[in-house]
Amino acid sequence: MIAQSLQDKTWYDVRIVGLRKIELGQNGTQALEVVVRFADDSQASTNLFLTPKSLGYTRKRLEALGATDADLTGGDWLRKLNLRLADAQASVVAEEQEKYGVRLNGPFPRGGGSAAREVEAGPSPFAAIGDQDVPF
Repeated sequence: MIAQSLQDKTWYDVRIVGLRKIELGQNGTQALEVVVRFADDSQASTNLFLTPKSLGYTRKRLEALGATDADLTGGDWLRKLNLRLADAQASVVAEEQEKYGVRLNGPFPRGGGSAAREVEAGPSPFAAIGDQDVPF
């Protein structure tokens, strides 16, 4: 069952069904098609591109979803990615595209947006506030 009635600029929580390598368009642009399942069991897909310009971004997106370096390298990388990410929780956002209608963008870690990563705390950012006047 295909997802219908996606609303522009709306986030959806999904589960990843699987990934497959595809070619798009007349130029054969390489991409990973990521099939996702919505809460109502309908499915849709989104693409992560494998072009030289987008490869770093795609890698970061897959790592944010839980893929490891070992999953992303080696001859059986696609099988490893499918094993790692099948049934993983994620979020997608529907976006209106002039030529193509409403399309999905993602997947992102559950909750949407870019993946946050923990960093060292360092000096307290609150110590600098002190008794200074608030600038607004």
